[in-house]
Amino acid sequence: MTGLTGFLDWKQRIAQPRELLRSMSQPLDVVHTHYDAHAAMASSSLAGSDGVTVAVWGYLYNQEELTRDLQSAGHRFQGRELPELFHTAFLHWGDSFVERLAGAFAFAIWDAREQRLLLGRDHIGMKNLYVSDRGDSLAFGTEIKMVLEHPDVTRNVAADGLIELLAKGPYFSPGQAVFADVRELLPGHLLICTPHGTRTHPYWNVQSRPHEHSIEETVHNIDSLLQSHVIQWGNLPTPPTVILSGGLDSSGLTAMMHRFFGHKHPDWKSFSGNTKETYNVENAEDMDFTWVKRVAEHLGMQDEEFLFDLDALWEINHIPRRAHDLPTEAKYEASTYQIYRKIGEQYSVIVSGEGSDEMFASMYWFYRDRQAGDPKFPWLAPQTSILASPALLETLQASDYLHECGLRHLREVPTLPGEDEPNRRMRELAYFTLKEYLPYNMRHNERMAAAAGVQLRMPFVDPRLAQYAWNIPWEMKNHNDQPKGILRRTFRNYLPDFIVDRKKSNVPMVFQSSYPKRLHEAAEAILRDPQAPLYDLIDREHLRKILDEKTIERDMYMRWRLDYYLQIDSWMREYRVQLRV
Repeated sequence: MTGLTGFLDWKQRIAQPRELLRSMSQPLDVVHTHYDAHAAMASSSLAGSDGVTVAVWGYLYNQEELTRDLQSAGHRFQGRELPELFHTAFLHWGDSFVERLAGAFAFAIWDAREQRLLLGRDHIGMKNLYVSDRGDSLAFGTEIKMVLEHPDVTRNVAADGLIELLAKGPYFSPGQAVFADVRELLPGHLLICTPHGTRTHPYWNVQSRPHEHSIEETVHNIDSLLQSHVIQWGNLPTPPTVILSGGLDSSGLTAMMHRFFGHKHPDWKSFSGNTKETYNVENAEDMDFTWVKRVAEHLGMQDEEFLFDLDALWEINHIPRRAHDLPTEAKYEASTYQIYRKIGEQYSVIVSGEGSDEMFASMYWFYRDRQAGDPKFPWLAPQTSILASPALLETLQASDYLHECGLRHLREVPTLPGEDEPNRRMRELAYFTLKEYLPYNMRHNERMAAAAGVQLRMPFVDPRLAQYAWNIPWEMKNHNDQPKGILRRTFRNYLPDFIVDRKKSNVPMVFQSSYPKRLHEAAEAILRDPQAPLYDLIDREHLRKILDEKTIERDMYMRWRLDYYLQIDSWMREYRVQLRV
C-alpha cells in the first residue's frame, strides 16, 4: 500500500526515532525515509534538496500543465515523479502552490530552513490525512493506524467520538477520526506546524456567483472538463479501464473513452459487476446487466462481467475495517473490494463515475420537501441510531450534537444575494452533500481500491468541475425535468437518447446470500456476552425483538445497520479502544 507518515519531536523526547518511524510506516509497501533533529518522514516516494523534503500520496489531473508552467519559469525536472513537482512548486510559489493543484492528494513538506512542517489535503477529500497534535510532538499519517503507533497517542474514544459511532457513522463528520487524540485534516485545508504552535488554513472552498452561461455553453464547459481527463488517459501506453453499470455516468464516460482512444487500443474493454441470482428475475428491464449489454453493443466494444461471490463477503468483511481503521458498511465495501481486486488482475487504473450524483444534485434528498435552514443531514434516517441504547444517547446529548453539526454547515454555506428560496435550499443541500456525503463516498472507494492494489480515477470529483457545477441553477441541473438533465444533455453527444434517458434503478441487481444468517448469529453472540464491547452500547431489548421477528432477513436497511454495529464491536476489540465518556 502507498501513503505517507511521520512525526515532529520538538524536544527530542523520542529515544529511538528510527524504530518509531519504522513502526508507523509498516503499512507501506515501499518506504523512503528522512530524518533530522526534529522531524522524521516516511513515504512511498520522497524528494528533497535545498533543506526541503517532500512526501506526496496521490495524483494530479493537471500535472502536465503545472510542469510546463514551472519549466517556463526556468525549472528543470529529472523525472515525472509527483514529489519532485511538489518540491519545485513549493520552492517557486510557496504555500500558495496548493491553490494551483487539481487532483487527489495528501502531502507533507518539511522545511528544515524554517523548522516548519506543512501538511495538505486535496480540495474534496479523496485522500486521507490524519494528525495528532500533542504540543511538544505531532504525528501524522494517511492511515489512522500509523498515527496510533506514536507513544503520545492514546486509543481513547470520548463522548463526541461515541456519538459519531452510534448516531452518525459511517458518515463521520469532517475532521472526525473518532479517536480522541486523532483528527482528520479537513479537505481543502493546510496545517502549518512550527516550534511556536500549530494552525490550520483553508485554501479552497466553493464560491457562489451568478451562472451566466446558456444551456449550450454549460454543456460545452462540462464536456471540456470531462474531455481533459479522457484525452490524458488516451495518451498513456495502457489507458485505464472503466466500471460500466449501464447508468448515465459510467455509460457516458465509457462512450467518451471509446470515442477518444478506443480505435488506438482495440483490446480495451470495460468491466461490470453482477450476481448469478439477477439472471433469474422475470423482468430484467431495470437490471444493470441489461443496460451494460446495450451500451457495449452500441459502442461495439467488449465488457467483461464479474460475478460477485456473495457467500465470501462475510469472510473478507474485516478488510474494509482495517483499511479505514474504523467501522464501515462491511458487506457493501467488501463487494467493492472484490470487483476492484478482480479488475486489478488486468488493469492497474480504474475509472469510476462516482461523484456525479453529488455534483449534479440527483441524490434522492434533492427531491424531497425541505425548508431552507433545516440543519438535518438528509441521508441520516430516523432509524440510524435505532440499535443504540436510548439512555446512552440521551446521556451523550446526541441529538444536540447532530443539530450543532448541521448548524455549523449552514453557517458556512456560501450564499448568493437575492437567490430565491428553492435555489437557496438546493445550495444548502449541495453544500451538505459536498462537505459530508461525497467525502464519505470517496473514502469508501479510495480505501477499497488501495486495499485491492489498484488506483482510481474519478473525473466527476474534480475541484474545477465542483466549482462550476456549484453555481449551475437547479432548473438547469434538472434540465427537461430530468435528474442530472444538464449532464444528460452533455452525454447526448456520445450516446443515443434511449440510453441517456434510462431512469435510475433502485434495485439494479439481486443479492441473495448467507450474509443475513451470519449477521443473526453474530448478533446472538453479542447478546450472550456481557463482556462484548458493544453489549452496553446497544438497545438489547430492541435487538432481541429484531432477531426474534427475523427483521434483518426482510429489511435491507436494518441489515445494513446491524452489519455496521457489529463492525463497531470488532473494531473496538481489534484496536483496543478505551471509552472515556
